[in-house]
Amino acid sequence: MVDLGKLKIDLSMDKTINDYPLSSLPSKQNKRTGKAKLSLFEQIDPNLYDEHAKIITFYTNLDRIQPWIKTLDIYYYDNLGKEPDYDIEWYDEPKIWENRNNSGNSVMIEVLKKGELQFNITFFVTTGTIRVQGSHYYEFVDIHFPILKDILDKVLTNISQTSPTNTCISHECHDDNNNTHINELCPVDKVTCVLPDSQTGLKSVLVQEDQPQKDDFQRLELNLVDTLAKIEHSHNENFSKVLTAVKQCNDDVLVLGKGRKDDNEISTLQLKYKTVQTEKQTLEVKLKHEQSNIMLIKAQHEDQMKCHNQILEETRSRNEKVLTTSNSEIDFLSVSLQTKNEEIDKLTDTLKRHTQHLEKLQEENISLRSQMISRFEDFHLVNADTKYILLVDHGNMLRNGNPIAELLSQDKFHLSDSGVSQLSANLKRGIHTALNIPMPNSRGRSKSRNTRGRGRGRGRGHHE
Repeated sequence: MVDLGKLKIDLSMDKTINDYPLSSLPSKQNKRTGKAKLSLFEQIDPNLYDEHAKIITFYTNLDRIQPWIKTLDIYYYDNLGKEPDYDIEWYDEPKIWENRNNSGNSVMIEVLKKGELQFNITFFVTTGTIRVQGSHYYEFVDIHFPILKDILDKVLTNISQTSPTNTCISHECHDDNNNTHINELCPVDKVTCVLPDSQTGLKSVLVQEDQPQKDDFQRLELNLVDTLAKIEHSHNENFSKVLTAVKQCNDDVLVLGKGRKDDNEISTLQLKYKTVQTEKQTLEVKLKHEQSNIMLIKAQHEDQMKCHNQILEETRSRNEKVLTTSNSEIDFLSVSLQTKNEEIDKLTDTLKRHTQHLEKLQEENISLRSQMISRFEDFHLVNADTKYILLVDHGNMLRNGNPIAELLSQDKFHLSDSGVSQLSANLKRGIHTALNIPMPNSRGRSKSRNTRGRGRGRGRGHHE
């Protein structure tokens, strides 16, 4: 992938103006259709289409078509197309745009990686819609689109800096319903400034966007202001038509008076004049009523916006407090965890030392036992009178010189029940040997003495 810092960026507009002059671009922006009507201005809404459709769209305005074509040319044709793994196919559909306002006029870009189509980009110039579709469209969303926005900013900045002036002049813009507005009535997120280019005659447009993600309340406010402006514009236009008609009737009356028309015709015209005057007054009253309604709606909307802004500020403040508290708790828990880890390390070292010491003691114990066994293999008489010292052999409690695990308890120091039983048996055998007492024969518990026929009774069948 091309690194943004290593991009080769030529900001000259000469090639774009030569390939796509203003005479080939639409004179007005057509309406978008389908889900494209819900797309965002130079922002991507990933939830607009279902995921399996593998498609995203966004749009731009009429005055930013050439800057966008220049941006796509810089990134895909001049940079990504020079990468060894990528191939870029760029063509126009149709090949010759005979009608500049034909809705089919579009710029097609196919992005292939190692011969496999990643996605294609279709720029519908008459609607300003840019559509990206393909199995790897998410690569455009996550990687390509942020780079394209950065390049677009550089292109627009270069246009504004290389133009003789950057002062905004009167310009018309179009909304989604193809209605025309004056500059100050354009949506806030599309403040349009026209910058004349002395060399090519191109009017470059610098559009300053608001935040990348529009707030729902701001969008509601913009739509409301736009609607109110339309109503006011419509009433002003109707009022101007009425005034024109009144003046025309008045002029006709004067002309007829000078021409000495008959009284009946003059009376008819005067009646029409009065009717028009009445309609004019009625329209003036309606206009005032509408203006009052507009002011009322504006006031109500301002109150709602203040309330919403207050709620947003309170929510933001609470979130900041929760975040601060959470960070403090995390810091405290981190310190506690570090302390516990240090204690565990110390205990682990201590356990290791004790284990080593225990193993050493066990080895010494085994060595002592071996020495004692070697010295007292035979019984030795210590006291010639009456006392003897006898060594009892416990070799059956060892295996390969180590204690049998089944004869020890869980602490590996004391004997288990089996170990105590084995020790007792060894001692018993040693005592019997020392006292020269034969060991008793073992008798199974299942055997019982035959007592049949004994007891107080004589049994069945006894007769005296």
